[in-house]
Amino acid sequence: MTSLNKERNIAIVVDTFYPAKTSAAIQMLDISRALNSLGAKVTVFVPKSDLKKDIDCNKITNIDVISIKCPQIKNVNFFKRAINEILMPFVMIRRLKHSSVKKTNFDGVIWYSPSIFISIFANHLSKSSKCRNYLILRDIFPKWSVDMGLISKWSPVYALFRFFENLQYKLADSIGIQSEGDFYHFESYKEKIKGKVHVLDNWRAKPSIENTEINISNTILRNRKIFIYSGNIGLAQNFPLFLKSVKTLQNNKEIGFLIIGSGSEAIFVKNYIKENELDNILFIDEVPHEQLPELYTQCHYGLILLDLSLKTHNIPGKFLSYLYAGIPVFASINKGNDLEKIIDENELGKYSSDNNHNDVATKMLELAAISYDREENKLKSMILLEKRFSPQSAAEKIIDTLFEDNVKSDN
Repeated sequence: MTSLNKERNIAIVVDTFYPAKTSAAIQMLDISRALNSLGAKVTVFVPKSDLKKDIDCNKITNIDVISIKCPQIKNVNFFKRAINEILMPFVMIRRLKHSSVKKTNFDGVIWYSPSIFISIFANHLSKSSKCRNYLILRDIFPKWSVDMGLISKWSPVYALFRFFENLQYKLADSIGIQSEGDFYHFESYKEKIKGKVHVLDNWRAKPSIENTEINISNTILRNRKIFIYSGNIGLAQNFPLFLKSVKTLQNNKEIGFLIIGSGSEAIFVKNYIKENELDNILFIDEVPHEQLPELYTQCHYGLILLDLSLKTHNIPGKFLSYLYAGIPVFASINKGNDLEKIIDENELGKYSSDNNHNDVATKMLELAAISYDREENKLKSMILLEKRFSPQSAAEKIIDTLFEDNVKSDN
């Protein structure tokens, strides 16, 4: 186990943090706690638009959280959001300079992308303290937006986003991507950038379980084997393909589907269910994050849905949540995604990279026909989680990179 020889001040820069309930906010709380357990004093910087004062300082357990008032980037039109995101790091720098916090020196700076714009503020902290920095790169943006057809690679907007994307790579001392499959994105970069890149696996802490008011046995899905999806309902999840598969299985009374979440495609999903009179799928807008683990205990399989046109690779946080729950996974994913190898090598479920809804439906039926012991699955999954996907292992890798000559190992 890696730990620091002496206490180090580490700054973390994110665009969302606890008590926000997003996956990124919870992830960064988990990594902050793991870094703290390894001997680091952690200070988190986060932009907020709803503050009444310029800077607000709070403490979450042993973590200092400094919120800085910034222009609004949520619930505004695209143009205003783009302008405000570009302004955000400069506003944060100016407000920090006029506060007592500016006197703090850091031994290392970590920042999380997305957002691609926050790198300027992270670089300011790093330069001011004359320390190394580390970019946790979870989404390769704007590449995935082009893959999805959301923007054209010839548009001025794409050129603007690419400028900030390349800037963050230039400013980073080290870059942690979440999948070996994403190395391809850096093949065209000069060696100076490519040499910074390595894999930093995704992570998730073992969840606590809170009671949920949802009882599936009291719904239309009672007495069925349940496939559950919880998370963002957007274009990148390719719900049209999934819903066609659900429709194909409508007459099968053995299995059902539970969808929980919100997003740009939520209305489409609700309308499709209603228009096709599907009685094998239940949609719930939102469930408190803390109650999801208990809800997973009522389900039998976890769903991962990604658009097949994506060329970037990732290991969704929900995949790790399913492993903690001990339920097998069905993944509809882009071909070559690293999840294929992980699922195959560890016998964690099934996947399809076919854009044919009949193939997706068939693979889900095959998975539902396999009997499994949930407790045995949990034990098997815990070995993988602790070895590769824990906050502790991610924190150790970051510390090893930031402070190569100032760490000690218990091994």
